[in-house]
Amino acid sequence: KGKYGIFINGAGSERQGYIDMKSVDNETQELIKELSPIPVYGMGSPNDEKRNIFDGYYGDIRLCLRILADAEWVITNATGFYHAAGALNKKQLVLWKDCLTPKNDNMNKNCITAHKNEWKQKIKEFL
Repeated sequence: KGKYGIFINGAGSERQGYIDMKSVDNETQELIKELSPIPVYGMGSPNDEKRNIFDGYYGDIRLCLRILADAEWVITNATGFYHAAGALNKKQLVLWKDCLTPKNDNMNKNCITAHKNEWKQKIKEFL
């Protein structure tokens, strides 16, 4: 209930090289926590929870989608829930690291892309 944001740090594989291509570091997550004027909850798979500093909702896809639908905004890496947020036309900031583009782009007109050298500045602007 109330206003909240969602942070997602997902990975579709537990292979370390794959995670390294996508994962958002804890320092960047701390910046989001510090700057957000509303509560931030994490979301994803049980494995994603290990990479996320935020308490939240992990493991139940249907519950996550219901919570995602009511979020004020979403900050995410390029993962499955990034595409789900896009389908919901959420106000969204994607923290792009080393994933293929345009293959992994989503069509959400409300999505802002931040490449890894832009993360801090675009997070500040977004929040």
